[in-house]
Amino acid sequence: MDALNEIKRKREARRAQQAEEKRRVEKELREHGDDAGYKFRRLIQQYRDALPPSQQQRQTLQQLPLLSLSASIQPPPTPTALVDAAEAPRLSVFIRKRPLAKKELKKKGYDVISCLFASDDKSTENTALLRRELVCHEPKLRVDCSETLENHQFHFDGVFDEWQENSKVYNATVGPMIPYLVSEATASGDTTSLTVFAYGQTGSGKTFTMKSIYRQAAVDLFQYLDEVQTSSRRARITAGVSFYEIYMNSVNDLLNGRSRVQLMEDGDGAVQLPGLKELPATNADELLELVQRGEQARATSANAVHDDSSRSHALLRVTLYAEGNNNAALARLSMVDLAGSERASDTQSDKKNTRMEGAEINKSLLALKECIRALDRGATHIPFRQSKLTQLLRDSFLSQNSKTIMIATVSPCSESCNHTLNTLRYADRLKEISAAN
Repeated sequence: MDALNEIKRKREARRAQQAEEKRRVEKELREHGDDAGYKFRRLIQQYRDALPPSQQQRQTLQQLPLLSLSASIQPPPTPTALVDAAEAPRLSVFIRKRPLAKKELKKKGYDVISCLFASDDKSTENTALLRRELVCHEPKLRVDCSETLENHQFHFDGVFDEWQENSKVYNATVGPMIPYLVSEATASGDTTSLTVFAYGQTGSGKTFTMKSIYRQAAVDLFQYLDEVQTSSRRARITAGVSFYEIYMNSVNDLLNGRSRVQLMEDGDGAVQLPGLKELPATNADELLELVQRGEQARATSANAVHDDSSRSHALLRVTLYAEGNNNAALARLSMVDLAGSERASDTQSDKKNTRMEGAEINKSLLALKECIRALDRGATHIPFRQSKLTQLLRDSFLSQNSKTIMIATVSPCSESCNHTLNTLRYADRLKEISAAN
């Protein structure tokens, strides 16, 4: 009799538990409706809540979302930054996460990127956020259709979350390198180059980031040039500006009516662009006027992913010359805004010409990835000649007198998780190449 009562008690308890679970599920369904991602959001929040305080994201009321390019330019780096810049690796890799867009929130998209402070990070709110970690939470379903996450962890030279303003990104990446570039121009016999490029999927914030870097780098560059001209008896330094794009595998001069320019190699294997127009700039305003002129000529159009998508890779080049010394090139600053990679499924509704542009963009980015793979393997042959983009970026990866900064921009939206992982993996490969060198 006691055994039967025990069986009955357990059965009633089990049924009560099942009823409670049913009520909980029904309540969640009422609260979330057609929002299928709420369980994944809960898992991601549980992951973040379980982190030790030292690694959790530091967000303050003073930190604002990225809204416009109107953020004030911060004071330039102190002279001690010159030492840090000289010791910086030839290739530095940073990640910038953008905020969720309104249309992504409307479609019930959720944030799958967690930006963490590394456990040994000694930085404060007022210092550059270096040695940061990033976790991409990939939503997956188990065999029994229950929700789970695969957490992919990455470590880069710096990671910027959606709360970091343009000025903070600039001061932690490109800012310290500008005075270094100017000082090398006056001290070194060889041409020193600095290349900054933004890489990522369409709509991840590349052009937004690069426009800010154009503006802040122009101000800093001429400020330091003026200081050098005033304090040094060396020959006067002049600046020449060229701005061109790679569109449908052809090079177009953005400062000369988008006229086509031939890409050639000289006897030493260096890439030359004969006929490319180079205009003088004596101050930041003149440089920015040329940038604006080039941006207006650049190929852009609306597609299924972005209302004003860049359809070309844009390369802004500022060369410093020694006046009166056969105009010898002393230093070169190159800023590259790459067009975004696109999935075929994202562009099915686009016009034929837009799809062809996307295919050409993907082809050149694939060539860049192949070069990264070859560098990662330590291959003796790097296929830089596969595209004009890789030919133009070759010296940025191989020259001993160059420093390169990659800013990979990522979308935090769950719908873009595969694209984001792809960007992070290639950025991670570049970082490993830098460490090996």
